[in-house]
Amino acid sequence: SRWYQRRVRAHEQDFCSVNPKFVAVIAEQIGGGAFMVLKTDRIGGIDAGSCKISKHNGAVYDIRWSPYNDNLIASACDDGLVRLWNITDERGVEPNHSPVQTIQGHQKRVGGLAWHPSADNILASSSYDNTIRLWNAETAQEVSSLSAFTNQITDMCFFADGSQMAATCKDKKLRVFDTHTGEVAIEGPGHENMKVSRVCTLKDGKIFSAGFSDMSSRCVRLYDPRNMSSKLMELDVDSATGSLFPYYDPDLKEDILRGGQPIPHT
Repeated sequence: SRWYQRRVRAHEQDFCSVNPKFVAVIAEQIGGGAFMVLKTDRIGGIDAGSCKISKHNGAVYDIRWSPYNDNLIASACDDGLVRLWNITDERGVEPNHSPVQTIQGHQKRVGGLAWHPSADNILASSSYDNTIRLWNAETAQEVSSLSAFTNQITDMCFFADGSQMAATCKDKKLRVFDTHTGEVAIEGPGHENMKVSRVCTLKDGKIFSAGFSDMSSRCVRLYDPRNMSSKLMELDVDSATGSLFPYYDPDLKEDILRGGQPIPHT
């Protein structure tokens, strides 16, 4: 694909996001969160201060480049706000760089972000207030809210056409939502362990999840969203304690796990 999100996480969120023009990396900073932006063609050493965006009132938990605008990036913050930043080709990060939009609505920290795959300027955010909200990023207005969760949301992923979204939660449920209405389209049992589980949707509409079994072994599962009461496939990976990170390549039709092997689909 023309852009790529590397799902290696700090604090259970992405800390790196890449598109054809820029690399963005979350940075630790005393007194507020920050992330750095570098051009992908840059060679040699860097001055961290000259490429750092620091205007956050808390830790940054996720960053995502827009799939429709290589110069627009969203950041999720501990202060409950989502900020949008424009990074120009000519100047990159400027001194006192300010957001072009600030989205407010969550009551607690924002833990994850996802851009709509087929509608420009629609951004989803998940929060520790146990909601996922969809926003018009241009106007900062809420489009819909998904609020059926009873515990911390651990991951979310749009289906290919954007009409639905799959989400995992520490309440051990796997849910599919209608993104237009915010209603639960279907709900089924997720991973039995309360450790972090993650989800990605496949090109054929199936759902792939990675998490922990009731015996605390790391495992992956495949679901048909039309019937989530049973699993199409389940594979125990190992007994390690670290979380699994699923990636899906729609061209190769492979699920790839960090710490695991590619799992092909027909």
